Amino acid sequence: MPCRELCFVQRCWLLGVAAITAGLVGCGAPATKAVVRGTVSIAGKALPGGLIGFHSTTDPTRWSAGRIDGDGSYLVPDAPVGPCKVTVDTAMLRGRRPPPTPSGQTVTGPTPGGLPGGSGLPPVTTKFVAIDSRFSDSASTPLTVEVAPGENSFAFTVE
Repeated sequence: MPCRELCFVQRCWLLGVAAITAGLVGCGAPATKAVVRGTVSIAGKALPGGLIGFHSTTDPTRWSAGRIDGDGSYLVPDAPVGPCKVTVDTAMLRGRRPPPTPSGQTVTGPTPGGLPGGSGLPPVTTKFVAIDSRFSDSASTPLTVEVAPGENSFAFTVE
């Protein structure tokens, strides 16, 4: 084979490999998880504890939850990207009181049971605040958001 034909074949082969490589590198899988932070309030005040959950509306197996702190703030580092129903639940705090200390400081109590793994749930540091039960069920919650890849911030109000 003359050099001219061989060089052409080699160039075509190299261009093909380059195109495939560029396609593989440039077309990575889209992000499926994102960081979500924000606040939850009730009657104009911070909700002082509970759980917040982000439930994908396109894939019911994709969801993530985080703790609502005493100041109403939350952080969910691995929320599903895309349209989500948002649940807020305070039931695990019902009837639980943080143990007092001699100095009057609040002590974090045991993690409430009843949920798989028992980790990531709010420590018992706040009083129970009742909220409308529709907020704790992904089928009835009125709270919806579109979670984008990267960092997200949302403020929610419950009743």
